[in-house]
Amino acid sequence: MKREWDWMLEKESEAVKCVKPLKHNPQFEGKHHCKHCERELKEEFSIEATIGRYLTESFYEYGSVNINLKAYLVESFSGDFRLIDHDKIEWIKIEEIKKHEFAPADIQINDYLIKNGI
Repeated sequence: MKREWDWMLEKESEAVKCVKPLKHNPQFEGKHHCKHCERELKEEFSIEATIGRYLTESFYEYGSVNINLKAYLVESFSGDFRLIDHDKIEWIKIEEIKKHEFAPADIQINDYLIKNGI
C-alpha cells in the first residue's frame, strides 16, 4: 500500500519520536542500510516494507551524543501495524506536520519534507 501524501508519526509516551518515511542507524550504508530499515520496521511495527529512495539527513548534538538521522521513502508496506516500542502511530498530511511537536533532531528532516512537497 503506497500512501504518497501521508506520513506516519510514531510516538513514545507523549513525545513524538520521529516521522516516517524512516529514520535509522547511520552505521549501515547502501543496500545494507535499506535492509536495516526494513528489519527495524518489522521489529517495531510487525510490517513488511520496501524501502525506496534516500531523501535527506539530519545532524544534531544532544549534549555529548551526536545524532545522525537519515530519511528514506517507504515505497510500500504490508501487514497490520502492531505497536511494540511505541504508544501510538498517526497518519497525517504533510501540511499538518507543523501542528505536532518533534524532537530537535527531527526538525531538519521535517523542514526538508515540507520544502520539497514530499
